[in-house]
Amino acid sequence: MTVYRTCTRDWSTTTPAAAPLAEPAVPLPPTGRLADELFLIAHDDVTGKPRVPTRVVGRGLAAAILADLAYVGAVTVAATGMVVTGTAAPGAVDPWGRTVLRWIDTDAPH
Repeated sequence: MTVYRTCTRDWSTTTPAAAPLAEPAVPLPPTGRLADELFLIAHDDVTGKPRVPTRVVGRGLAAAILADLAYVGAVTVAATGMVVTGTAAPGAVDPWGRTVLRWIDTDAPH
């Protein structure tokens, strides 16, 4: 998926003859992380406002972060549904992922 940053300009204050051409949209490079891509899809490119209710975005991002951590082997979901932290390759988990892993470690099992 390609996400584009758009150039915004107020064209009502310029005359057509003096108006320069708009800057072309520049695609953002893919990050390879599901949570990052979901965040970009769920928010408007210009305003930054969520396109869907924030509760839905939050739950989707939580699931995407867990999926990213499971993909690199940092967490495993047991047959009972409990999330168990594991070991991942050094550098495979970003700073936000390490924060989530600390939350999982300190949380009481449910």
